[in-house]
Amino acid sequence: MKSTLAIAALALLLACSPPSGEKNGPGEAAPAPFDGVAPVLAQAATPTPTYFLAGQVVALPRQGRVTAQESGGGLPAELAATGFSGETRLLASGAVLIEYESRVSEALPQSDNGGPNLLYEPGAVDPAAVTSDMQTHTEAMRQAVAELDAVIADLRRSGRYEHVSRNWVFTPAQAGAPNDPSYPRQWHYFSNGDGANQAPGGAGFADYWAAGRTGSRSVVVAVIDTGLEAGHPDIDGSGNVTGGYDFISDPWIGNDGDGRDNNPADPGDNVAPNDPGKPVFCPPQPEASFHGTHVAGTVGAGGTNNGVGVAGVNWQVTVVPIRALGRCGGALSDIADSILWAANAHDPARAPVNPQPADVINMSLGAGAACSANPLLADAIRRVIARGVVVVAAAGNSRQDTAGFTPASCPGVIAVAANDARGHLAPYSNYGARVDIIAPGGDLGRDDTQDGNGDGVLSTRTSRCGTLSEPDRLCRYGYFQGTSMASPHVAGAVALLLAHEPALNEGALEGRGARVLARLRATALPRNATQCPRPCGVMLNMRPPDAGAPSAP
Repeated sequence: MKSTLAIAALALLLACSPPSGEKNGPGEAAPAPFDGVAPVLAQAATPTPTYFLAGQVVALPRQGRVTAQESGGGLPAELAATGFSGETRLLASGAVLIEYESRVSEALPQSDNGGPNLLYEPGAVDPAAVTSDMQTHTEAMRQAVAELDAVIADLRRSGRYEHVSRNWVFTPAQAGAPNDPSYPRQWHYFSNGDGANQAPGGAGFADYWAAGRTGSRSVVVAVIDTGLEAGHPDIDGSGNVTGGYDFISDPWIGNDGDGRDNNPADPGDNVAPNDPGKPVFCPPQPEASFHGTHVAGTVGAGGTNNGVGVAGVNWQVTVVPIRALGRCGGALSDIADSILWAANAHDPARAPVNPQPADVINMSLGAGAACSANPLLADAIRRVIARGVVVVAAAGNSRQDTAGFTPASCPGVIAVAANDARGHLAPYSNYGARVDIIAPGGDLGRDDTQDGNGDGVLSTRTSRCGTLSEPDRLCRYGYFQGTSMASPHVAGAVALLLAHEPALNEGALEGRGARVLARLRATALPRNATQCPRPCGVMLNMRPPDAGAPSAP
């Protein structure tokens, strides 16, 4: 059966290259170069579209049971009886992925090579961004959505399933002092303040590190993203990365020639304009983002205080990279399985055991639909939280209420909005009562740090520089912006707390996330109406617990 794919919302902007020069120590005023490597590529935070996969439904059977017809790959009787054809596939979550042949599929826009179809939520797409192809096929799209809704209704009426939903598309939500030479450019780790080596938008990690709290490899953070460039010079040999898995089912999305396997390496998510398999509504992406490596670098995948490149939140940690996003994004069914595998809460007959189950899961990704529309994902999150996993997710980059975005709006998730270097809500960031905390996500359009670069979040990117248009020396690190960048600051902060404040691990497992969030809020900084004209929670401020209460802004 023909597979279906996601839309990616990844745009790359060119930032100013910092001047080259001699290395500077972390205490000096002049910013240090990247060991001769300048950060020039930056990622724009782009709105989260509301897309889902045509002809696909995810359903969780009651009591984890499936019929013989479904387990054999056949359609549920409810659909087969109404004349649909297609197939089913069992997932590691215990759910069934149902792929049926749409009766209006021929009218939907397709790639030149008979590639995948996508649907969008009618009325949820900015009319200014609607392509001519979408306009031409609007009526067919509406018919396909109505057909999908009818299929879901039939399956729900059968009474055999706990829940049934669309297979939504998720996209990246894009962000003592160590001796890493480019740490002086990482304002987002600085002490909060206006003095030397401080930033009004800094998250206070320098204060926490100064108290001797730099992390532990006994704490495991799973990063569900595009994978990892483990050969990066700041990551290779760090000792902070282990294992991982690739949960991308579709080879075109995965861009690695196969489906699911135990290789979480990121082959790149670039999409050529003339790629014959490109979905019609998937925008071209001339250069790979290596989004997962940037996110994992912030958590601490690289070697901090190793005299190379940049710093991460944790100097010691165990990062488990999990691939769920590829070209044009990633499917709900793959992401749900990734969440469960991270905590070893999956069906071991469908995926191998994870030898390093997560204490923390970071998801710098999202879909423009409320958690109530994604019960499979909500169920996966509930199951891992019950095991004591702390789940952190980006709030989204659509300047809208986070309540309408998943996974940030799901119960138990720590939802993270983005602030700039001033400590203000970033202009692209989602907001609302559902936001738990705001953390550095950056704003490339400002230079409040006055270091000659846009105030993005600086982290690792790639070593396979031949995949980029920039010279080799310019690609290893980059400034990105987005709630994608804010989320790993909080996930990294959670890992630090779990490593150094053992009381957080006492009590019921399912309450660990609530205890951690309460601890984060205890030293966080309130935001006023100027800093956050819309609700954005409190600002991350990693003061040691014995440092006293933070002062009001």
